[in-house]
Amino acid sequence: MDNTRRTPGIPGLIGDLQWVDSPDFGDAPEDRRIPRVYDVDPAPLARMIAAYLQLTDESVTEVMREIAGDDRDGPIHIVHLLGACERAAKATGGGLPGAANPLGHGTAGLISMAISGEALPALVEALRCGGFPAATGLVRALDSEARYYILDSLIEYWGAPIVGLQIDLTDDKLRRSKP
Repeated sequence: MDNTRRTPGIPGLIGDLQWVDSPDFGDAPEDRRIPRVYDVDPAPLARMIAAYLQLTDESVTEVMREIAGDDRDGPIHIVHLLGACERAAKATGGGLPGAANPLGHGTAGLISMAISGEALPALVEALRCGGFPAATGLVRALDSEARYYILDSLIEYWGAPIVGLQIDLTDDKLRRSKP
């Protein structure tokens, strides 16, 4: 079981993104495309990150739309990225913002939350309470446009430090006003 295969055409660490075992994300083993534990190729996610970092000529928006429109693997990619962002936040003593009772919102409620930008906390809480299967199930219930909005929100979490290094950081951008 080799889960460290390189993603062709993607350089450096991005080429080392892990393959995903889809049953961990709520799919049945018999639904795998290949007879291996790791069957969800990380290439689309690696391509999105590479496009955002301008390592390739691809449009980040087009790759995000491709991921959002993939009904089988798109939700897995989104939750894989969500899990990585949550892990990074925990490693620095924090966490992504969560919402109470995400599973009680229903599909229609979650779709309107995704469009309004409020679905991310519900997905974070689903990930924390029900793991990858619960969060992936919520994302699967969304249409491609709502999934795109979630990806767009996640870019702010993993991409914001990189953007911060590209701009002139001054105290006024970092200081918080007292309540």
